[in-house]
Amino acid sequence: MTSPPEIPPPAFVRLTPAALSHFRALIASRPDGPWPDLDLVLAAFLARTFAEIERVAAELAGQSGVIENRCGSPRLDPRTRIADMMSRRAMTFTRLLNLHATTRGRRVDKINARQAEAEARKTVAALEAEGRGLVAR
Repeated sequence: MTSPPEIPPPAFVRLTPAALSHFRALIASRPDGPWPDLDLVLAAFLARTFAEIERVAAELAGQSGVIENRCGSPRLDPRTRIADMMSRRAMTFTRLLNLHATTRGRRVDKINARQAEAEARKTVAALEAEGRGLVAR
């Protein structure tokens, strides 16, 4: 069994080595369908987001997530908010790319519907070219 060809990220999107690893994993997670340019850009952004979540999580590892302000009062470490915001962003990109578990079946249905529509259009065009269109004259 041959592996699918490697799809590179768009040339205008810069990815760190960590983000590039996530990008490759994202591309491999959807081997059944096409990767339009916009989806590649979104996958690159999602990969960047995953890498940033890992970076922030590594900074927070072993800490309680609570810091003291100037007055000595405890408060939430701002990095926890950043991690939370990045996680929500990742979920948004995941849904946009139809990588979320609940959308995978619907994505396959959309692909099948597009293929059926394309075949129907070809058939209609061929019939019209032969002068046997579907509309009575």
